[in-house]
Amino acid sequence: MMLEEILSKGGCVLDVYRSLTYMMIAPVERTFEWDPDKSNTNQLNRGLPFDLAVLLFERPTLEQPDIRFDYSEDRTVAIGMIGQTVLVCVYTDKVGARRIISLRPANRRERDVYCAAFQN
Repeated sequence: MMLEEILSKGGCVLDVYRSLTYMMIAPVERTFEWDPDKSNTNQLNRGLPFDLAVLLFERPTLEQPDIRFDYSEDRTVAIGMIGQTVLVCVYTDKVGARRIISLRPANRRERDVYCAAFQN
């Protein structure tokens, strides 16, 4: 599946003005990093290279700790939007950088949760 197909499927209209009233905006300069081989594999399998995840964090996200397994690091699951498409990114914050671990289209439940949080 290509990026254009993914971005044309499933999503919601984000009410930015309402969303921003619930967020504290502070300028944060972030550096992102990822494994290039894993990003290439993700692009082949899902049509989503990890550099797209940078765009995900330019808009409001819903985030929670990833406690599915006992990882050797603290991981966070972020649900956000790029264009009109809701995506899920798993990342870990390292000293000086946010490391992208995975990026995929949100499932129906994740889309519903995200859209409910930010729509009127």
